[in-house]
Amino acid sequence: MKRKTGKGSAWVTGLLVLAALALTLWPAEGRTGTCPTLAVDICNAVTNPSITTDDPAKDCDEDGFSDHVECYGFDTGGSSVKHYYGYNQSGRPTDRASYLDPTGKDLFLAVAKDNPSNILQADLDYVAATLGSQLGVVVHFISSTDFAPNPPYNIRQVTLDSLQKGVVIVENSTTTTGADRTTLGLTNPITTPDSTSLTATVFTGRLESYVNETVCPVATYPKCVTSDGRGRQSASDTTGLATLKQIYHRQNIIHELSHAMSLANVAGGHQPVETASPYNNWIMSQYVYSKPYAAVKKTSEPAKQVFYIPFTYQPGDATALKLK
Repeated sequence: MKRKTGKGSAWVTGLLVLAALALTLWPAEGRTGTCPTLAVDICNAVTNPSITTDDPAKDCDEDGFSDHVECYGFDTGGSSVKHYYGYNQSGRPTDRASYLDPTGKDLFLAVAKDNPSNILQADLDYVAATLGSQLGVVVHFISSTDFAPNPPYNIRQVTLDSLQKGVVIVENSTTTTGADRTTLGLTNPITTPDSTSLTATVFTGRLESYVNETVCPVATYPKCVTSDGRGRQSASDTTGLATLKQIYHRQNIIHELSHAMSLANVAGGHQPVETASPYNNWIMSQYVYSKPYAAVKKTSEPAKQVFYIPFTYQPGDATALKLK
């Protein structure tokens, strides 16, 4: 699904490659029936730690990784091997993002940055924190070289011990003009990480040029800010404008990554209450809305452009998402 820009603007969100893990306990209903609530009880039911006994049907958190591998861990399948501890392994780290848990959804993500790139590590950290706090998903960022080679293995297969796939988000930082810059992200199709046809792209160069030249040209709108006041405060405030664009890049990545977890667009855009159009403020809104301050508030401050960028999931998104 793509998001578009417009004069009251709709912006498209793209995809990154992510590896994510669940931070919270998920419903105790697994593929094989009722599952124990505690990870230790699930792992105690896995009687043989040998990886040859893996049973994909036993997946209490329904994230595509069986209880077996989430209790006893695995190595990534690519040329750069990384070990992820299972919940029941001796010596596992205390940081939840460094081990697997059969009571929490695990999603692995790789982000293919362009050169030059408009994506900062702080942006990816924000993406991971948002998914963790609102969806219960812990994000593991891995390299594309961590995936098992394709062929002979499946595309984006994280480990030889499981058929579950990760997500790759590709950045395109090429700047464009005209109609080409109205699509800022594209996930096709809206599906799960386990789909072989999944592709996700964020067009960060288009976003940069669209903000700079169409939505916030400095001669027309020397002040260009988010609805809570962050952004360019004056014509010379280049740092403020960079802050505004990074806020939007983060939302764009989160939106497109959510499409890779089966979350569809909410009709309409995230718009200010003061407009006549329907209002919603969800991450999955089809559009991110911008409007000159004077047109929104019906008062005189024509030199300010205001962005309404949502960072909240709808109630129910955490249970509606799918990883397989």
